Amino acid sequence: MDYTEVVCGIVWHNGRILFMERFNPPYEGVNCFPGGKIEPDQTLENALNDEILDETHLKINRAIYLGYVKEIIQEPEAIYKNLLHFYAVNPIDFDYAAKTREGTNKAILLTDLKNPKCCLGDTVAPLALLIINRIPIDAWTIDDLTDALTDSTVFGNEYNFVKSNGKYIQTESVL
Repeated sequence: MDYTEVVCGIVWHNGRILFMERFNPPYEGVNCFPGGKIEPDQTLENALNDEILDETHLKINRAIYLGYVKEIIQEPEAIYKNLLHFYAVNPIDFDYAAKTREGTNKAILLTDLKNPKCCLGDTVAPLALLIINRIPIDAWTIDDLTDALTDSTVFGNEYNFVKSNGKYIQTESVL
């Protein structure tokens, strides 16, 4: 089974990160970074622009490539193998759509995300949590975000998750 190439944007504006509660699998009902599949004729940058615009109605001012992650998700109905390309994204403005055909968007302050009783509860995608936990609380600009994440050990690795009782649990291997 080949990996599906996906682009993800960590949309960052004045200490806030944009999350999308997805309507469709994988991660249905879970808060993730906006993004989607890369079409065969698209570059990474074109796919990122298209997906961010489609899912949030935001236009990108600046995007910085952070790295890739291989992710394998085992759900009861299917196994998904994704090669995720992550970008730090700074939008032209932050007038995002609250709801699109893909999901519901929420902008959350980083300080709130670091709180265990955050408004997103346990509905954050596990890979998003790994990334969030590597962002320092005083990060404010896209450059702060980029500096923190390019020095992290998240990217360049493979992560495996199994959906159990409605939650995603990291495992050693699902295949």
